[in-house]
Amino acid sequence: MKHYVTDTMGLIRHLAKSEQLGKNASKIFEEADTGGCVVFIPAMVLMEILYLSKKNRISTTLPDVTQLVQNSTNYRIYPITTEVILKAKEITDIPELHDRIIAATAVLLGLGLINRDSVISKSAFLTTIW
Repeated sequence: MKHYVTDTMGLIRHLAKSEQLGKNASKIFEEADTGGCVVFIPAMVLMEILYLSKKNRISTTLPDVTQLVQNSTNYRIYPITTEVILKAKEITDIPELHDRIIAATAVLLGLGLINRDSVISKSAFLTTIW
């Protein structure tokens, strides 16, 4: 079974059923929804969703994500560990700390990152999917 890591906007767009979600990303989320693959959700994604929803910048809420995880074994939260932080230190071409921690999760796990951010997509340290 294939595994992936998602960033914040990928997960938000999936939960909102947004047409702005890329074709490849959409296919991965559909596979996860039907048990065909696993999508890891970095803990930093949960923190960003909490922040953005409190600021009324997105309609997705933290309970939306926790419900998704509780109702499916194909969505798993990945914690911010010492290993993630040390890996983030190595990723020198992504300046924003939150993005670097999300990217580090994908790098540490050796998985593709569902993401369309142009800075992250240009990183030499990981592969992105959109």
